[in-house]
Amino acid sequence: MVETEPQAPAIAGSVTVDSREPQTLKDLALRTLKTVTVEALPSADFAIADGQGGGIGIERKTTPDFLASLSDRQSNGEPRLYNQLEKLVNDYQTVVLLIEGEWYTVIQPDKPAYVYAGNRKTGWTVAAMQMALLSLQQRYDVQVLYTMSMTETLETVRALAERARTRGVRVHGERGE
Repeated sequence: MVETEPQAPAIAGSVTVDSREPQTLKDLALRTLKTVTVEALPSADFAIADGQGGGIGIERKTTPDFLASLSDRQSNGEPRLYNQLEKLVNDYQTVVLLIEGEWYTVIQPDKPAYVYAGNRKTGWTVAAMQMALLSLQQRYDVQVLYTMSMTETLETVRALAERARTRGVRVHGERGE
């Protein structure tokens, strides 16, 4: 076995964008964020360093992908998103699920209110989506944030990075409390 030198923790507040994210997002991040690198991350779409090796892992999902990732089952029978969040919880001190994009409902008398994203009916009711979010928050201690666009997403990442730089990482109580 080859031993490697431990790496020094990254500078608090620095942001890494996963190299598999859309080029538009990576380009915008490089133009708008202060301390940013692009590289393949083992989990997360964004990682924000805390200077101590823990940090914030952010999983970015568009609304349609968020709902699809709850429906897509992996070989272990769990939804794809559960597997992704499980990896994040193991890799980061704080985990954020960031849902990007517009969604809305159409209310009709005596019918369930369905979620629409991108002018398409998703097949998810509002109640089912809300219960899925509640389940994720309870199971993984994940913080859920919403943005309407890539620009808002990067503004949110910037704000989280600034918070990590000035006040530390936690955006919620410690895990296990």
